Amino acid sequence: MSIQKPFALLVVILLIVSLCGCATHSGAEPAGATHEASAKPAASNQGVLVVNDEASPAPEKSNPATPEPTPAPEPTPTAQPFPYEDAQGRLRHQLMINGEIVDTENLPFSLPGEKGAYYPLEDVLKYFGVSCLIDNNAHAAAGRVNNVKFSLQARVSKITVGKSTLNAEVTPHYVDGCLYVPSFLFMELLDATVDFTADRSAVTLTTDIRVDLATSSAKGLKLPANTYGDGSVKLSVSAKERAACVKLCLADGGEEVLVAFIDPNQSATLRFSAGTYVVKLAYGDKWLGDDEAFGASGSYSATE
Repeated sequence: MSIQKPFALLVVILLIVSLCGCATHSGAEPAGATHEASAKPAASNQGVLVVNDEASPAPEKSNPATPEPTPAPEPTPTAQPFPYEDAQGRLRHQLMINGEIVDTENLPFSLPGEKGAYYPLEDVLKYFGVSCLIDNNAHAAAGRVNNVKFSLQARVSKITVGKSTLNAEVTPHYVDGCLYVPSFLFMELLDATVDFTADRSAVTLTTDIRVDLATSSAKGLKLPANTYGDGSVKLSVSAKERAACVKLCLADGGEEVLVAFIDPNQSATLRFSAGTYVVKLAYGDKWLGDDEAFGASGSYSATE
């Protein structure tokens, strides 16, 4: 009995120690366990950035801004080089008066095979402050400079300046609503020197004449007598592929009372007083003058 009691006591003590050990280890974490609530993910270089315990995607790398391409500057328009050939084969030039380029849409021109040039009548006179009488239907003009009268008509070789009548192979031209005159008219009317610049980019007119505006008016002047009339009789004439010239002559004596030139594909209505006339018609490509008309290549007819 004495041996069993100490043994029983020893068993009880071992049991108590065992129970205390279990109680001590009941609050410990198992080996290798992790605490999710308090764990913080480590920062890495895999595109995750930890800020205030919250994971945020790393901002994308911003490429430097690519500058927008600068638009190419628009080409600066350049002035038309002179001289140049227009669609009708005329060589166009600038107009220079007394060393000054005159701004005009009615550019002077020269023709192949001819020495001189043709100047826009109204533009030249306007430079000197002078106006003239123009009939755009009859392609005729009349004016006065320093009390010297002049009159002319497109394609008619007779040009009157003062008491003189100038006859030449070249005649005034009516082009695009403008009456152009041979340069020699201004040699007579303005005592001018006419020429081309060295590079022929411009035609020149140089004069020392002083224009008296009081005696340089078109007031009271009339157009040449043999241009379109203003009577009660009307005659319509049309030109097709070639130019036309119409002359109205008195049946008694043959005196010309009306002359008209019609450009290709154009028409005109002539007016004149009642009477007995002979109407002469001529068609051709180039007017050679009153004597030759359109030359051998032209076609001609006349009423009886």
